[in-house]
Amino acid sequence: MTSALVVGHFNVLHPGHIRLFKFARNLESKLVVAVESDQLAGAAAHIPEQLRLESVKSCSLVDEAFIFNEPVPVLIDRLRPAIVVKGREFETRFNPEAAVIEGYGGRLLFSSGEMQFSSVDLIRQEVARQTHIPIELPTRYMERHGISVERLYALVESLSKLRVLTVGDLIVDDYIACEP
Repeated sequence: MTSALVVGHFNVLHPGHIRLFKFARNLESKLVVAVESDQLAGAAAHIPEQLRLESVKSCSLVDEAFIFNEPVPVLIDRLRPAIVVKGREFETRFNPEAAVIEGYGGRLLFSSGEMQFSSVDLIRQEVARQTHIPIELPTRYMERHGISVERLYALVESLSKLRVLTVGDLIVDDYIACEP
C-alpha cells in the first residue's frame, strides 16, 4: 500500500488543513500525518503535542498519525512515502526534503487549496476578540446564604490584619487569555 505524507505543527485544525488532507488522501490509498513534537516545533507549538495529535487523529481522512522528533528529511527517508504533500505557500521556498524524496523516487507535491492562514493567526484573532467581563459579586448566592455586602467587605478588610505563614510550593499557572 502506498502512502501520502503530510507533516506539520497542526496547532488548530482549520479548513486549510482539511483541504490539504483531502488533496493528499485523493492521491494515495493511505494518508499518514506526522505531527512535530513540542521539542522540535519549539515556539511554533502553541498547543501541547498530545492535543495536536489527538485533533489530527480525529479527522476521518487520516489513516495514521504520530508525533515525530527528528529532522523532516530524516523522517521522510525512513518512511519513504510515495508522495509528500505540502501547502502551496511552500512551493516557492527552499524544501530541504526535496533531495531525499527525489533520491528514492518519491514525489513532492503542493496542495491546491485556496485558503491560506495559519493556526497562530486564528488563535491571535480569538484572543483579541475576547471581551473582558468585569468581576461582579455573586449577589444571588450571597442572598441565599445571608451574606451582606457590608459583611463581605469587613471580612476582606480583616484579612489585612492576619499574620500568615505559608509552607510549601508556589505554583503560577500559564493561561491563554491573561497573565498569571
